[in-house]
Amino acid sequence: MTETHAQAPRTYPPSEEFAQQANATADLYAAAEADRSAFWAQQANRLTWQTPFTEVLDWSGAPVAKWFVGGTLNVAYNCVDRHVGAGHGDRIAIYWEGEPLGDSRTITYSELLTEVCKAANALAGLGLKTGDRVVESALVGHSHGAEAAVVGASDDSTGQAICAFVILESSAADKPHEHMVEELRAEVAREISPIAKPKEIHIVPELPKTRSGKIMRRLLRDVAEGRELGDTSTLLDPGVFEAIRASKAEA
Repeated sequence: MTETHAQAPRTYPPSEEFAQQANATADLYAAAEADRSAFWAQQANRLTWQTPFTEVLDWSGAPVAKWFVGGTLNVAYNCVDRHVGAGHGDRIAIYWEGEPLGDSRTITYSELLTEVCKAANALAGLGLKTGDRVVESALVGHSHGAEAAVVGASDDSTGQAICAFVILESSAADKPHEHMVEELRAEVAREISPIAKPKEIHIVPELPKTRSGKIMRRLLRDVAEGRELGDTSTLLDPGVFEAIRASKAEA
């Protein structure tokens, strides 16, 4: 090593003016050192958790560390949806600079959410999607959910949205449908993800089934899209659609 290199500074501290713009100050470091678990719990709770964690750090199997034990979250929701939901949809999410000079684009959180939904729908078209049965399972997991059928319906913003038809338990007969719809949406958000919440939920007295008991989701898609019904010859009770259409019209 030359004498010049030996005398070169090992660190290059920022100017005081630059340091004043920092997000992480000395107070942040002090808080982390004083109580590591409390500090990281506070940072983690800035996110939206589908299932809250029960322990910040499990060090019992050292040197393997398990952080935020028991917690689950949806990364896409935390990166995009929650910012729109918090009223920051018009803020810039991505600054993109390409080549040649001047080839650039800015994307807001609202625009990004739309693009993400379009991408999700494209993947769904290839067969890569959260199964309808998963959403149905979440709906009947509600204490008043008896049976459910979920189908896709066209949506002007995202290309396709989730439309659900739900039969309630008799114990919920006196509950307002608007209240139950919100409870059912919340159940799906809690069990799967807020991004999986159905755009439409219709409380119906019965679901269209074949004589063997299979739900005719193909015909429910016709209802969701506002189309004429297809072949109903295999239905156990073709008249069920009058009640379903009436329920949909009331929504």
